[in-house]
Amino acid sequence: MCAPGKPNKAVADKIINSVAHKTRRYRTLYLIFNEYFKGKKCRVFLAPFDVHFKKKDLAEPDVMQPDLLVACDLENNVTEKGKYMGTPTLVVEILADSTRSKDMIDKLNTYRLAGVKEYWMIDQKQAKIMVYGFDHYEIDQYQIYQKGDAAQSLVFKGLSVEDAALFDALL
Repeated sequence: MCAPGKPNKAVADKIINSVAHKTRRYRTLYLIFNEYFKGKKCRVFLAPFDVHFKKKDLAEPDVMQPDLLVACDLENNVTEKGKYMGTPTLVVEILADSTRSKDMIDKLNTYRLAGVKEYWMIDQKQAKIMVYGFDHYEIDQYQIYQKGDAAQSLVFKGLSVEDAALFDALL
C-alpha cells in the first residue's frame, strides 16, 4: 500500500519499462526510415506528434498520434505554432494488444479517408507487416510480409525493412 500522494513504485517501474520498450521499438524503425529519407524532401516523425486527419466528407478532423509518419507536404502545412496540418504520405502503427482493433480498423479507415497514400501495420504477435496502398480514398493494393521477408514500400521506391531485424528489435 502506498502513502497518500506517493506513487506506487511497482506501477511506476512498469510504466517506465513500457515506455522504454516502446521507445526502443520506434527508434529502430525511425532509424531505418530516416536513413532512407536523408537528403530528400520528406521528413520522418515519431510519436508523440499530433496530426489532424481531415477525412473526406467530414467537417471535424480526427487528431491522432501515429507511431511513425512520413510527411512530404510540410511547405504551407505547418502553422506559426509549429503544428503540422497536412496529410502524411505514409503512416506506421506498431500493433499492441490494447490498441490492436483500433489500429487495424479505425485508424486504417481514418488514414484511408484522410488521403494517406500508404499505411503499415506491424504485428509483433503474428510477426507480420501489412502494407496498404490507398488511391482515391480506397484500398488500391496491399501486401502482407512474414518474418524473414523484406517489407517494401508501395509509394517510395527502394524503401524496405528487413522483417527479421525489425522483429528482433521489437521483441
